[in-house]
Amino acid sequence: MRILLTNDDGYDSKGIIELEEVLTSYGHKISVCAPSTQRSASSHSVSIRDSVHIYSYSKDHYYCSGTPADCILFSFRSGLFVLDDFDLVISGINHGLNVSSDILYSGTVSAAKEAVLMGLKAIAISIETPPKGDSFNFKEAATFLAENLNTFYPLCTTHTVMNINVPHKNDGHWKTGSIGVLDYNDAAQVTKGTLEEIKNEALNKITLGLKPLESPPSLINNGYSSVTDYELINNNNISVSIIDVLPSLSTLHQELIALERSV
Repeated sequence: MRILLTNDDGYDSKGIIELEEVLTSYGHKISVCAPSTQRSASSHSVSIRDSVHIYSYSKDHYYCSGTPADCILFSFRSGLFVLDDFDLVISGINHGLNVSSDILYSGTVSAAKEAVLMGLKAIAISIETPPKGDSFNFKEAATFLAENLNTFYPLCTTHTVMNINVPHKNDGHWKTGSIGVLDYNDAAQVTKGTLEEIKNEALNKITLGLKPLESPPSLINNGYSSVTDYELINNNNISVSIIDVLPSLSTLHQELIALERSV
């Protein structure tokens, strides 16, 4: 296959480098356009006011000053790459999971979504952050994807993204995960200034930062009918999900139609 790689960790991150090495060893032809620096949690933001700069660092390999979605958007809109030349876009391997509600913030997943919006098939792949003292198993995750690519590729469409998450310890088998909601118990703490100043005095500012997690996130129980991706990871299973790129209509949409008709 002809595959374009991108990510949100930067073009020189180990995840994308090892992914390319493994995919190349399986006979795939690889091109790259990835952010010049770390752009995690940038979601699906694109640059509409600032110029985006793209630099070549080897043949068919580029880094981009913009967001992960910019990497895809500008690569094809500018004519740097031709859509019909590619079979697939793979975004990753991300340093850390993108499960459940994490996918809303993920630059990794959003780069894959941008590819789908442009008419390409796309896969996002992420790996669990290892315990302190251990290393990321990027080669293991890349090999899993390469070995299963012929199975997964027919399930990729031009309106969905396949989202793969690999736990640090796993037996190489995958299961289908639904999408849950995670509670990180985030706390924004004041790092400069005080809340009283900004509440009571004009033109004052405070600086905030998210308090580092002291415990793993918990899964909010919203009555899921099937096991979630987060639960699969906690059981050392590789999670594979297929998610819609465009938001799905709520079941309340039918009630809204009925209300419209009654007016």
